[in-house]
Amino acid sequence: MTVDFKNYATTAADGAKGQFIFANTVSFNITGYAPDLKITDKDGNVIRDTKRERIDATAALAKQAIKHMSDPTTAAMLMSFNTSVSDPSNALVHLYEISDALKARFGGEHQANAALGIAAQMRTLGKMANNEDLREGRHRGKFYAAGLRDATDIELQLARDSAADMIKAYLNSLG
Repeated sequence: MTVDFKNYATTAADGAKGQFIFANTVSFNITGYAPDLKITDKDGNVIRDTKRERIDATAALAKQAIKHMSDPTTAAMLMSFNTSVSDPSNALVHLYEISDALKARFGGEHQANAALGIAAQMRTLGKMANNEDLREGRHRGKFYAAGLRDATDIELQLARDSAADMIKAYLNSLG
């Protein structure tokens, strides 16, 4: 599809620069990471600022995590998440440890899902860590004949997001 973009640069009275892009199409797809967006009304009042929301959510999660660091499940999950970043060749192995920690804490997958509402996240992470032909996964040996591939950045982000959602749900359950 060919899209005709019109691009307008503006400078506000306070010196802030802005960019407006208009496309004469009904929809289009962007592949990659989610962009930071700041949505303002016609008077310049901020309606939504995704960067600020992300920073605030991260700060709130950190505060909650610190509050519950003496809880063994919290400590184990945060260690696994951190290790998934510092040991990228085994990222999915370490992220799956978060699922394992919750299953151990609640007495099984069904009980963890019922208590925390994380069935979709467990399915997503489990599929990637256990059932995909990824070098970073848990069961690499069963895929050697077919060949292994590196997980894409988007796949790793999806796995990290799923694991982070599980951690958040658990921390929220602790109060």
